Amino acid sequence: MRTQYDADDSSLHVRVSNTGAKKLYTETLNYDIVNVIDGYYQDGEDAYLMRSNLKSTPADVPTDAPAPASPSVPSSTDVPGAANSPPPPQQPAVAAPAAAKRASLRGGADVRR
Repeated sequence: MRTQYDADDSSLHVRVSNTGAKKLYTETLNYDIVNVIDGYYQDGEDAYLMRSNLKSTPADVPTDAPAPASPSVPSSTDVPGAANSPPPPQQPAVAAPAAAKRASLRGGADVRR
């Protein structure tokens, strides 16, 4: 994000109850909890305000290093036999359960009165 957007830091909110997200951001992505915001979410739950300083980069990674190349996705010509494979079968359309029930109760088409 630093090179793409010239950003100095990144911040986000995480529910206090979301232990998985808290662990991911603090332990893996090096975010710090800078504040707890009372009643942040509509249901009244508190949120952690988390921030990561993008200016501090590891010493072995130059700040002007190019972004890693995105992984290539094999095309159908890269997969043996894929060019001769038939397309996947189409799934039949399924009526919505409520509409199907109304139709069966009326003995036919789904018509609202």
